[in-house]
Amino acid sequence: MPTRSEELMLTGYYLSRFGIVDPPQRLKTNWKQVYFMFYDSLNSGRTVLEFEHSLKNARDTFDGYFDNGRVGWLNADKSGPLELTGNNLMIYENNQDKEETEVWEKIAKYSSLEESLEVRNQLISEDNMNSDSSVYTEGKVKVFISKKREKCETTEKGN
Repeated sequence: MPTRSEELMLTGYYLSRFGIVDPPQRLKTNWKQVYFMFYDSLNSGRTVLEFEHSLKNARDTFDGYFDNGRVGWLNADKSGPLELTGNNLMIYENNQDKEETEVWEKIAKYSSLEESLEVRNQLISEDNMNSDSSVYTEGKVKVFISKKREKCETTEKGN
């Protein structure tokens, strides 16, 4: 499993701090869709469901530091939030006095607001396919199926 990037953790910070009951208003969607909005840019090879869990965990890292109705990760004796260290502490300290717009400007480039829920559901269905990711051709050659989504671009000629 890939480690969580600074960009992913900053996105988790944004969602924790500015998403109270619902996601931040500027996103105009629900929590399930929010996680998918950042999938293309920040997935680091994770499946859709792995990415959703990873971004939720990133958000949980910061939840205990904000009055957002969520508890987040607790320290060992459960007396308070898990202590922030390293990049997480740096993200928190560098952004705690910033307005929502300022933090959003840092992560907006990772968001795909135009992605549809239908595409997300299709990817989740593919993730839930039989875990056997190899098949045999007619000539009994074993081949492997990659479930990693590729972002395709079309040219002006329509190719």
